[in-house]
Amino acid sequence: MEAYAQDWHRIDLAQWRLLAGARQAEEMELLAAIASRFHAQCLDATGRAFYDSFRDQGVWPPPGCKSIAEVAARLYEEPPVRRAILVVDALRFDLAAALCEWLGEGTLEAYVANVPSETYVGMTSLLPRTDVRTGPWLEWEGGHA
Repeated sequence: MEAYAQDWHRIDLAQWRLLAGARQAEEMELLAAIASRFHAQCLDATGRAFYDSFRDQGVWPPPGCKSIAEVAARLYEEPPVRRAILVVDALRFDLAAALCEWLGEGTLEAYVANVPSETYVGMTSLLPRTDVRTGPWLEWEGGHA
C-alpha cells in the first residue's frame, strides 16, 4: 500500500488523463486500447499482490497498512480545525492526489477501509463514528442525526 500511495497511484491518474486526451484526438482508439490493456494487467498484478498479502497474513488490515478505524478514533478527539476527510473505495487515491495538488495545500494519507461486511442496514462500516446506533432516526450519544 505504501508503494501505491507514494508512486503507483500516478499510473492510474496517467491512464485516465491518456484516455481523456485520446477521446479528444482523432484516430487514437488503438493507443487508448493498448494503454488500457497494460493498465488492466498492472491493476491485476497489484490486486493479486495485495490479496496474497492479506491471505498469507490472515489479519486486517494487512501489515504496513493503516486502518480507517485510526481516522475514526481521532476525528472527535482533536480540536476543531478546517479539514476534509474523503473515504473512497476502489483505490481512487489517484483522484484524491490530483485534488490535493489542485488545492495546493493539505496532506494526503492512505488508509484501508474495513473488510466489506453484511449488516442489517445493507452497508459496510464506513461511518466515522464508532458509537452510532440506528433506529427510526439515526441517533448517537449526545445528539440526533
